Amino acid sequence: MEAVPGVAIIGTIAAGKTTIAEALSELLHGRGMRHALIDVDWLGQVYPPPEPQRPYSLDLAFTNLEATTPNFIAAGAEYFVIAVTLTCAEELDALRRAVSPVELSVCLLDVSPEVIAQRITARNRGSLRADFLSRTDALAEQIRQSGIADLRVANDRRPPAEVAEDALGRLRWQ
Repeated sequence: MEAVPGVAIIGTIAAGKTTIAEALSELLHGRGMRHALIDVDWLGQVYPPPEPQRPYSLDLAFTNLEATTPNFIAAGAEYFVIAVTLTCAEELDALRRAVSPVELSVCLLDVSPEVIAQRITARNRGSLRADFLSRTDALAEQIRQSGIADLRVANDRRPPAEVAEDALGRLRWQ
């Protein structure tokens, strides 16, 4: 099967992965570029998560992604846009296996801790807010230290369409 270009948009909690993936999808749609838009979080949601399980239910999500990728390709997807939290090379390798024959580039969204905290505070309540605020800085550092990003795009206070345009330009997709 012929390779299909794709991008995994990664970052910490509230980095804007889904928002930027949607903005990128809008750009591709506007250019007539047939693509699949996937938010990995939705593919792994089962509560409580099965054990043993990678963080963020990635095992289940990747199993579901492996089953659906051929369907997206059969439907004519020529590009893949995937929002996902990846923290290490092992998780990236598992994602690449799940979406084969998609050839993934990895785009890390750079966001300041202050903006992340503002976003979490604005969108989350109760124990979920406290949980996210307690983990996001360490998670962001773990992602940065992993070295898995092919490109980094600032997503602090720019409109999503501008961030998506920046990412698309760096991807050099036709």
